[in-house]
Amino acid sequence: MAIEIPDREDRIDFPGILDDYKEELATAAAIGTAGVYITGDNRSRIAQYPYNFLKGFYAGGKGSQIGAFGKEVAANALPIMRDVIDPRTSYAYKKTGMSTRGYNELLKLQNDIDNLRENIDVEKVDDPVQYKKSRRLLAHKQRQQHYKLINDYSNRFLFTNNPAATDDIARYAKQFVQPVDLKTAIANSGNTKQAMEYVMETQGIKDVTKAKYLMHKVSPKAGDVMRGIQFDRRVYNLFLKMNEHDSFDKITKKKMIEMAKSVGLSVNDKAASDKLFFKVSPNAKPNYDWGGYQGVIEWNRKKKGQVKFYANDKRDLFGAKLGGKNVINIAPSKEISVPEIVGKIQEDLPKKRKIEIVKEIERNPKAKAIKKFIAADHSPGLNKGDSEQIAKIIKKHGKYLSYNPLNKKMMNPLWVIRHASMGVGGLSIAALMALGIYGISKAAYEKYKG
Repeated sequence: MAIEIPDREDRIDFPGILDDYKEELATAAAIGTAGVYITGDNRSRIAQYPYNFLKGFYAGGKGSQIGAFGKEVAANALPIMRDVIDPRTSYAYKKTGMSTRGYNELLKLQNDIDNLRENIDVEKVDDPVQYKKSRRLLAHKQRQQHYKLINDYSNRFLFTNNPAATDDIARYAKQFVQPVDLKTAIANSGNTKQAMEYVMETQGIKDVTKAKYLMHKVSPKAGDVMRGIQFDRRVYNLFLKMNEHDSFDKITKKKMIEMAKSVGLSVNDKAASDKLFFKVSPNAKPNYDWGGYQGVIEWNRKKKGQVKFYANDKRDLFGAKLGGKNVINIAPSKEISVPEIVGKIQEDLPKKRKIEIVKEIERNPKAKAIKKFIAADHSPGLNKGDSEQIAKIIKKHGKYLSYNPLNKKMMNPLWVIRHASMGVGGLSIAALMALGIYGISKAAYEKYKG
């Protein structure tokens, strides 16, 4: 059935009706906002609701990113509302630091992990092909768990200078990420203030002294960002070219620049007199918290057979500084010999890429020297102890959710005051929406009755 559109002069003035209540709406919004701030860390808590591993986020361009994040925002509306009115979720969050949505995500992953572990030993004997697939899937799901906790803890620094570490997530994550001072940040971002400014300009940092820096422990089992730089095709091809020389001492600064440009790398020779710097955005994204990140390679003409890696990432979304602060993720710098760089192969590389690398090594003039550095495959996933810690946190949170909601530990006077303030704001807005709908309905009836 077609809908008849009335003439302009006959249309209901919806903006006008809402404008009649703008003062009331403003008051209600202020009350609701105050309620959020009264609860202390609610801003950082809300930042924990979205999944940090969004399906389709890197599928293609900013449009897919916005689409993936938009779906996630919409999916969080009901969990947030539930947590406002349920004292069990508030108590559980206080103890573990885990949001309801985060818990649901981690619990599902834990169930998948337990099922994989249950079958993997049998598959090793009976089905070697499936065994390899299961190992990789197990590693993937364990990393998703690990980085969800890292992400939730790290996001607190966007809103608080020194967030309290009194809950389980904070105690777990502090093993892997810690705030560091400017001196430490410089040492792991070029080693001089001038070099660091070059490194950080890509992240939009104009004054490196005013940013906050989080140092992330690099683990091969949980996503080594340095290996992401090392095996980026452009970087790897540069190391192959370096290995073609009989002696690294014969590589001049000019020759190094030529080789770098020939493989598609840009070069900076101004940040330090004896050094060259190359920037790259690695295709691999081993750290699920960082996602895409910046890699920097340093070549020192006084150490021609070695290079140094730096890695960093800005905690933001679509360029927005969440919490109004520039917070930069960094990792401990890594210095390594060029032959070792070329030859280290681990299981975390795709099979096709491993085959390509072996062939490239065999064609290299220094094949024998390089091959001795080829590493054995490593077991997938997290260290057993880390995985067990995560499982305990999930179990503990679930136990709190099963408590009687009228338990004094949960529904104490402070909780009632805090959440009532949020509830008043929400109810006020709901009441005004109802009033607006009534006014619109009444106006429509009066205008079009009969």
